[in-house]
Amino acid sequence: MTGTTGAREGGRLKPVLNRTEAVVHDRLIKTCEPHGSSVYPKMRVADVLPITASGIEDVEYSYALKSHFDFLVVDGRDIPLFAVEFDGPLHGDAKQVARDAMKDRLCKTFDLPLLRVKEAHLEVYRTYDLLSWIVEQWFLREAFDEAQQRGHIPYDEDFDPLAIVSMESGGPRFPMWLSLDAQLALQRLRTEGKVIDRVPSFTVSTDDRGAYHGLFWLRVTPSKLVVVTTGARAQAFPVSLLELVEQVGIIKVHDGVQQVLAGHRKAKAPQDLEQLLQRHKRLKLACAFGHGSGPPFDGSGGA
Repeated sequence: MTGTTGAREGGRLKPVLNRTEAVVHDRLIKTCEPHGSSVYPKMRVADVLPITASGIEDVEYSYALKSHFDFLVVDGRDIPLFAVEFDGPLHGDAKQVARDAMKDRLCKTFDLPLLRVKEAHLEVYRTYDLLSWIVEQWFLREAFDEAQQRGHIPYDEDFDPLAIVSMESGGPRFPMWLSLDAQLALQRLRTEGKVIDRVPSFTVSTDDRGAYHGLFWLRVTPSKLVVVTTGARAQAFPVSLLELVEQVGIIKVHDGVQQVLAGHRKAKAPQDLEQLLQRHKRLKLACAFGHGSGPPFDGSGGA
């Protein structure tokens, strides 16, 4: 046994992607290829960004020569569209945080969108995992803007991914509306008299780093509430994550209601929610929705 065959079977060669990265790669391919785009793994930063004679600092130049993007998405001409980084558990290490910040700065300098995802982004909600939902929204927004420029869509119409009725690839109606099934189920529970509220109330705020923090609640009885939190970190990626936070929050409320009704989860009291609302008021309000239920919330948010 000699040559590369021996190296492979002897275990001296390492796989290009670990198990989770392979899943990310597969999800990206399935989402990007229908839009005529390709996904390249482990692309060296210096082979993507025009760093030569760019005026960046020496430490950034050296880093670009030695580092890589986990995944690079390109168009049909192999022009980079955006990069995706999978941040595993080691990305909490101080040295890795500094390296990540340097990569973020380089992408910002050269105007390359960068999406950072974690294992939680691979969880599936109705029609999409969160990674695919974000990437799909990016392509849909590009198509929407192009159609608007050509006059096929009124110039004053806003892009709303939840309003998309169907996709060319088929699938259920309103595929981007991740919480649709959960919302319909909550309405049925209200009709059956099992909960008081038909839809959840919520507030979504941002912190000084631009991360989203969502607080959602729904009354089962006047003194028993289901309360959940969700959020998303800031991204250097041109997709609004506000809708995603809202969608996941509503789904988690439905899951929590089911658990409470089945006796597998303890409901919260109104005063528990009030304490959480007070904490959220220290943040900057992004949006809020309430239908007069639960503790008072004036919707003013923080500074």
